[in-house]
Amino acid sequence: MQMGVSESYSGMLPKPDDFNKYPSEVQERMCRWNDAFTTDESDRQDRLVDAEIAQARKGMWVSGALFMIAMLFTLVAFLVTESQWSFGFLAVPVVSMIVNLFEPIASRSSRDKKTSTKPDEENHNREQS
Repeated sequence: MQMGVSESYSGMLPKPDDFNKYPSEVQERMCRWNDAFTTDESDRQDRLVDAEIAQARKGMWVSGALFMIAMLFTLVAFLVTESQWSFGFLAVPVVSMIVNLFEPIASRSSRDKKTSTKPDEENHNREQS
């Protein structure tokens, strides 16, 4: 009969036995570094979401302004030419509004983020940063 002990560890910090060999001020620095990785990423994601919200608001106002300009051009063109073709100025804004109705509401940063299930690939990507 044979018996064996297996031990595994994963994470940003060294193995607990190795970690305990460092002086306490170095351990504290390592823990802050590890925590900063998480909190800094969270702060970056918060700023991305805020920027997306601001961009959506600006886009809404710009779309509305362009639609009003197109309506004004349509009115002027219709009064001058009395042609039904003058309503062509409304084609692009109307199509744009229809497309925006069907655009997904999901966050672009979350939707575009690649998810990796391979730990080796995550470590490789982390080392390159």
